[in-house]
Amino acid sequence: MDTETRILEAAAELLAGSPAGDVSIRAVCEAARVGAPTLYRLFGDKDALLAAV
Repeated sequence: MDTETRILEAAAELLAGSPAGDVSIRAVCEAARVGAPTLYRLFGDKDALLAAV
């Protein structure tokens, strides 16, 4: 599985488990086992990540 897919799946899983529908970039990075710079390089910001999910 590539890095982008891991991030998207981690974000989707965290969003599904969040009653408020909000997750932190840190939580997504930890779940996907990537650093924040990798996430920002691929998605730009949190809004773009959530839009991709």
